Amino acid sequence: MAFGSECGDTDKLTKAASLMNGERYGDLLRYRLSGGISYPEATRLALAEIGGEGIASLLDSPNNTLGIEYIRAMTSLTPFTVGRVGVGHDDQIPLDGYASASLIRKMLAAGRVSEAGRFMPAACRPILSEAGEKGLCPADERRAERALLYRLRQMTAEQMAALPAVSEGLENRLYEAARQATSYDDLLDRIKTKRYPQTRVQRLLWNAFLGITAEDAAGLPPYIRVLGVTEKGLDVVRTAREAGKLPLLTRASQAESLPENARRIWEIETAAADAYALALPTPFACGREFTAGLIKYAPTEI
Repeated sequence: MAFGSECGDTDKLTKAASLMNGERYGDLLRYRLSGGISYPEATRLALAEIGGEGIASLLDSPNNTLGIEYIRAMTSLTPFTVGRVGVGHDDQIPLDGYASASLIRKMLAAGRVSEAGRFMPAACRPILSEAGEKGLCPADERRAERALLYRLRQMTAEQMAALPAVSEGLENRLYEAARQATSYDDLLDRIKTKRYPQTRVQRLLWNAFLGITAEDAAGLPPYIRVLGVTEKGLDVVRTAREAGKLPLLTRASQAESLPENARRIWEIETAAADAYALALPTPFACGREFTAGLIKYAPTEI
């Protein structure tokens, strides 16, 4: 499994993952959390105590942190990391011909399409331009903020308690904030704390918007969805399908044969696509997941 990281060192990331999977780390994490500090701060302190500052500093960079979690979840896969070059995650100034994804999105939102294109592969520029002309980008979550506020105002505290990663009475804070907030930013400000950072709150809010419960989020994915392939990729798909580990979807009609638990996730996925349409400059009609086919790339297009 290949992934990006700021450090570009698979061995360091693997060491951190091994330490974090140990019993000692779990005990230290719970101890630190009991002191009322945020989860990211608690994880860093716990890792520093058993691995030293050099290993703990990996958690200061978001792609390192994500890579460590990939490795922690692996069983039979071999990790391979690619070092990130140029700008950092969410940097708002270009560097050495690179720009962060968040900066590129900001350029697009401001109508600076040509400028954004300079920081993307040449093959992507005409695709981006065409999508912009059709109103298919960029998406902006604030276009859906009133729909989000409406959804939250219809929920009870008990329903909020069933959302993923809600604990320690967070549902009450969310319930009160939803009844008072008048915008997305206002909502975030009313909920986030040192213990509940903004990224966690954002995930919580959109889970609520989409009706995703803790039960839905539990366990492994019940199927694999393939969005695009090359000719070689088609061979991989055929081999994976023959292995039969998980249902593998290349078109929407195949979802009809999924077992009940997987159908529930498929319904959430299609609903999420319909909701995403509300965040586009020109919202499209429902059902796009059923009309958009498998994207096939020629080798020269990648």
